[in-house]
Amino acid sequence: MKVEMKTTQTACPEGHTVVHYEKGQRVDLPESLARIFVKEGWARRIPERQTKNKGAAPENKSGKSRTRQRRKSHGT
Repeated sequence: MKVEMKTTQTACPEGHTVVHYEKGQRVDLPESLARIFVKEGWARRIPERQTKNKGAAPENKSGKSRTRQRRKSHGT
């Protein structure tokens, strides 16, 4: 879970390495640790971005390059 730290904390996210988290730092924490940080008020959850699937981008089927059109209009 992604969180933004509200206070500076030290923790062991995987149980064997001590990590220092600074106030204002955005980090991706294991779910269990993130829930504790949020519950204690030490961090706030950063919502996952939701994007709409708009399908494939439309193809450019004009067949003419803009560069070629510009060169012709400049007299070259």
